[in-house]
Amino acid sequence: MQLQQLRHVVALVDHRSLGRAAQILRISQPALSKSLRRLEAHLGVKLFERTARGVMPTEFGREHAQHARSIAVEIHEAERAAGAIRKGCRGPHRDRLGAQRHRPYPADRDGAASGAQSRPHTHGHRQVSNGSIGIGPSA
Repeated sequence: MQLQQLRHVVALVDHRSLGRAAQILRISQPALSKSLRRLEAHLGVKLFERTARGVMPTEFGREHAQHARSIAVEIHEAERAAGAIRKGCRGPHRDRLGAQRHRPYPADRDGAASGAQSRPHTHGHRQVSNGSIGIGPSA
């Protein structure tokens, strides 16, 4: 299963049309259909019913779309956190008004903010970058 396929499912549930979803995703309709067939084969269930009125999600499709949305939110938050770390901030906290903010990293002895390279959690990122952890389709 690929992240791209999760995006396809969400677009199909939202737009209920292969043509419209393909347009939103900026891919061809045949490519979207092929992606959907591959995902359904991988999962062993039918995610959508094709009708005269468009594409309707099955029970499996609705459930899968909920999970896909949750995953998309988590990925967005991970990307946002990585951006904050890159800018010299660390974990989120709530300010006095309840808004989520990132705290700056304390400065090193020389006055520079600590870099993300010194943090142990970046090891996984290096493994993904060099290919020792796969994030693509499962075999």
